[in-house]
Amino acid sequence: MYTDGIVNMVEQNGDYLKQLGINMSSLENEMNSAIAKESRYWLENDAKIKAVQQGVPTYDDFRELVAGCHLKPLDRSELINTVGQKSSWNYSTLLSSSNGLPLEPRINSSIHTKAVTTPQEFIIQWRKIKSSSTLSYIDKK
Repeated sequence: MYTDGIVNMVEQNGDYLKQLGINMSSLENEMNSAIAKESRYWLENDAKIKAVQQGVPTYDDFRELVAGCHLKPLDRSELINTVGQKSSWNYSTLLSSSNGLPLEPRINSSIHTKAVTTPQEFIIQWRKIKSSSTLSYIDKK
């Protein structure tokens, strides 16, 4: 009986708010946004106080601590879930393996390299190695 009265009161208030032109869903979204901003503010404030108490050496360190205050460490279950997944962060390896090219190019053994002492010698050696490895790829196709 008591809950029926509460439900009636909520429905009446909802109707009254609609008559005033107040959209409850937008009001709720605005309230949730304000709550999120408020909690972020206090997290940052606590991080600032903690950084000052710790005696952070530079402003960059201080700024990084404050910027990362909302981050939380991963749980063990989150780490276990990611162990079995295969993902490639190096997309060039995916492209080269799909083209049939070897993933690790081998230097042609006919090129004899010597220790370089100047940048010009390095560039010359690099061009020799690069051109010979390109030719070996072309020969294999």
